[in-house]
Amino acid sequence: NETYLLKVIPENIVFNNQEWSIPSQNSILYTPEYVDIQEFEFSRGQTSFRLESHPSDKTDFLSLVFNQIALDKLIAFLNPDNPVASGTMNGTITLAEIFHGPILGANLTINNLEALEIVLGDLDAQIANNDASVYEGEVKIMGPDLDVNLDGTYDMSQEGKASFTGTMNLNKLA
Repeated sequence: NETYLLKVIPENIVFNNQEWSIPSQNSILYTPEYVDIQEFEFSRGQTSFRLESHPSDKTDFLSLVFNQIALDKLIAFLNPDNPVASGTMNGTITLAEIFHGPILGANLTINNLEALEIVLGDLDAQIANNDASVYEGEVKIMGPDLDVNLDGTYDMSQEGKASFTGTMNLNKLA
């Protein structure tokens, strides 16, 4: 039986030297064909990261919800020596059909985005795939010195080859 149950004890949860909380009834139940996530949300003030399963009958669905996440803190958690970007992230990433070729959906914003100490502005990204190897997306960045829109398709369907087809509108570059 490959059934796993994960629960986080809601005491002394520390990320980047800051205390976070999680509801006491949190759980993730995983089987090879089913995921059920209950109250799995780490929070600190207005900042939160939540992992969800579908509320109805979809047993192969995951959703990650970000609310006021400091990008530099997240990067520091993953790469403490070189935080290359900062900003405040909000949005949702969904994965459907996770057991049989995941279908991705992302709706993310990053306000006050800076990368490599360059102020870029606000980023808005909408990305989706209906096929495990073809992604379509629209990314917009609007800031004091930059206004760019990128629409396109990233295709990895041919073995050993990947291609990007799209349109970039550079409205402002100062």
